[in-house]
Amino acid sequence: MEWIASLSTTGLFAFALWLLRGVIKTRLINAVRHEYEKDIEQLKTTLRMSEEVFKTDLKEKEKQIEALRSGALSAIMTRRNTLYARQLQAIEDIWGAVVSLSYGKSISATMAILKYEEAVKEAANSERFRKTFEWLSVNYDANQVYNQANRARPFVSELAWAYFSAYQTIIAHGVLRLKTLQIGVGKEFSDHDSILKIVKTALPEYSEFIAEHGVNSLHYLLDAIETKLLKEIQTMLKDTGSDAEDIKRAAQILEETEKLMSVNEQMLEA
Repeated sequence: MEWIASLSTTGLFAFALWLLRGVIKTRLINAVRHEYEKDIEQLKTTLRMSEEVFKTDLKEKEKQIEALRSGALSAIMTRRNTLYARQLQAIEDIWGAVVSLSYGKSISATMAILKYEEAVKEAANSERFRKTFEWLSVNYDANQVYNQANRARPFVSELAWAYFSAYQTIIAHGVLRLKTLQIGVGKEFSDHDSILKIVKTALPEYSEFIAEHGVNSLHYLLDAIETKLLKEIQTMLKDTGSDAEDIKRAAQILEETEKLMSVNEQMLEA
């Protein structure tokens, strides 16, 4: 009979476990779900915090990019204005040098109408002949004019400098011829080949005229050089080349910064 009692007890215990199975399962599921939901909430909180940090960092970078863009464009404009002011001064210096040199045009004109080769020989032998040139004088400081123009050279176009060099060379050639006659040294010291090369470089369209008439014809090109130099100065004042270059640089800066900001916005949206 004892085994019957033992069997009854075991059966009752098994039946009780069967009844409690649902309760235990429910409690286990709830416990696991609670821990899972807790972990999920912590993860969401962490992600939200990371997202806020990321957004803040992106906004800060956008501010830095905007500051960089504004600074770069401002630097371009400041440099442009400074350079333009210096170019204006250089143009004034070059044209001022031309005005100073123009006082030597009367000397150049006198030398142009002389049969210079004969005159230089006569001056070497006749004091009276030499005195006929005393009324001609150089009314400008050649060194001062040269220094004034040379300071302007880095800020003017190559063409403007070529015209000025040709103008200065022709005037200087006339002055040197006058000094030779006044002193009576009996020969000329000018390097004709170098003089002709300078003028031909500035005025290639007159190459045939120069080749035919030589250095004695150069005085008659002074007015043409003045006109060309003035035209080149007017072109410099318009300054279309430099403006276009600065606009291109500014556009490149804007394009690159806009690309970077677009990437940042895409990252932010993602």
